[in-house]
Amino acid sequence: MVFTAVLHLHSRYAYACSKDLILTNMVLWAMTKGIELLSTADFTHPAWLSELEGNLVPTEDDGLVCDGVRFVLGSEISCVYKQGLRSRRVHLLVYAPTFKVVHQIRQELENLGSKLNGDGRPTVGVSARDLVARLLEIDDECMVVPAHVWTPWYGMLGSKSEFDSLDECFGDMAPYVQRDCQAILGVSAVAGKTIVSFSDAHSLPNMGR
Repeated sequence: MVFTAVLHLHSRYAYACSKDLILTNMVLWAMTKGIELLSTADFTHPAWLSELEGNLVPTEDDGLVCDGVRFVLGSEISCVYKQGLRSRRVHLLVYAPTFKVVHQIRQELENLGSKLNGDGRPTVGVSARDLVARLLEIDDECMVVPAHVWTPWYGMLGSKSEFDSLDECFGDMAPYVQRDCQAILGVSAVAGKTIVSFSDAHSLPNMGR
């Protein structure tokens, strides 16, 4: 099956994002642009999660839909931590199979001291490796993708992340991590991995760019 999907975007609850990023507007822009599948974005934020649970309708094939547009439960998490005496900053995309798992992820993040009422893109002080391990322990159907890998400050291969490879970032969890961005096809470490690239839309017009 071939379809158009945007699995990295944000809601109005993420910092530096448009206040027009509400569910009804996201659906309208998806339909206008021919996008068939969207990430919910920012499922860690309590107010946004309440809106998602109140508006997304389960389908017979265990999916979620709103006014004809399908959704997958996704969010972005910022890992800021020390490793090897150096500061590390990495953004990860996280996808969950059910709302039950979403609530378990939120509880885990709160246990780790993450504040979920502010930014829809919360910060957690554990390593990318440890976060992946914790998510898979909650449910092995969770998926993790390094976000916008080339951007300087929070991309896994960005100049400020202090990582030179996926294995250095994720250690023994690297086999469970997918890769973001078509541009890294020339990197031998991604051989055999699914490559994805999304808009990281902070406003409605940028969906699917």
